[in-house]
Amino acid sequence: MHHFFLSLVLWYFLAYLFNGFVSGSRFIVSSAYESKPIMIILSSCLALALILNVRTGAIIVRNMGRLMTPENQNAPINIVSRLVQARNWPRELLWRFYDDLPSAMILKNNGCAVILSICCENREMIPYVTGGELGQKYYFVEASFKWSLQHSVEHSIDGHKFSLEMQALHRCPEREAPFEYLTISHLFVTTYQINGKIGNITNNLQMIRSPGSVAELPPFDLSSLMTTFENGFFSYRGTYDNGQSKIATQWFINSRICGIGLEQLNKFGELCGVNGKTISQNTRKIRPMGNRSVLYH
Repeated sequence: MHHFFLSLVLWYFLAYLFNGFVSGSRFIVSSAYESKPIMIILSSCLALALILNVRTGAIIVRNMGRLMTPENQNAPINIVSRLVQARNWPRELLWRFYDDLPSAMILKNNGCAVILSICCENREMIPYVTGGELGQKYYFVEASFKWSLQHSVEHSIDGHKFSLEMQALHRCPEREAPFEYLTISHLFVTTYQINGKIGNITNNLQMIRSPGSVAELPPFDLSSLMTTFENGFFSYRGTYDNGQSKIATQWFINSRICGIGLEQLNKFGELCGVNGKTISQNTRKIRPMGNRSVLYH
């Protein structure tokens, strides 16, 4: 519990420094940008606060079990191309602040999946996606990784299976939003070539082999990990599950498939789960579509 209160103190301290809520804070911020030691201290505070939030379960999806969808609305699904309905949007998707460096990045093995979280010194700089028919801004919350050494992760297309799936959860706090949560999925197929982008994750997995372990990463922009897209994606209603929380979400699934080297994929398989055994696969079973429709934008 003391971790939780320490985290709150840190966040109020950072709000004082970065948002100018009290007299003199603007001067402190400008001085920090001119002083490398001060910036290192502030970055360390941000990272510590994020680690404490991750460890104490303060990440927003922790307490969202009440948002579960009906059993027949679960994910994942197999997308059947001949049944997909085409739907053109008046505007393309827009991605904001994905090419900016966050102040801190945390990678965690929660015993079920690998979770990537970020911290931004200014709340207005949190990466978000908008455009299309979203009507609102959906802010990045976390990215979870699902893998299968048997090359059979969660979502599939026309029965074709994949080896890794990166699921980026976003949230819109506005009541007028068409839905609260949006999850953007990127599918990976095993190749003989190393993927430098996913290397930002796989090169650090050895630090979180034990369940519950957390590691701070050198910050990198999310666009260097997640391929942004304006169109060419599937959408449907389902559920997001990071192994600890299950919530209702709208899915956007990128139809452009990425590659991951076999050596990189095997590093995920070296992680240990809550039972102490290595996780060769952490995926859910395919669920029936029921009366739902899959759209292609």
